[in-house]
Amino acid sequence: MARELESRVPLAIISTTTRSFIDLELGEAARHFKHIYSSLVDLAIAGKPPTVFQEVASRLGLDCGRILHIGDCPEMDVTNVLAAGWQAFHFDKKTPRDQLIASLREVIN
Repeated sequence: MARELESRVPLAIISTTTRSFIDLELGEAARHFKHIYSSLVDLAIAGKPPTVFQEVASRLGLDCGRILHIGDCPEMDVTNVLAAGWQAFHFDKKTPRDQLIASLREVIN
């Protein structure tokens, strides 16, 4: 899915962990992402409150309403994202993966 999306829109990661752990966790997959942010290291903000998303939008020079965030945490990745003015897609790990991907394709298209 990342390959399919990266040809259409710039992809970014926002994580609450350290930058070095993000790099370790992503490995070769990092090449799919144009921007990678550690809220803790890059933005000096713990967690992912709405201000994290507003700051990232500002750094990217994008209107918050034009950004779709995909995440698995209902509070940080949906509630806080919506409060920041972004669009949100909840990637619920309990939902079968093929069903999630189909739903995400509908949202994107």
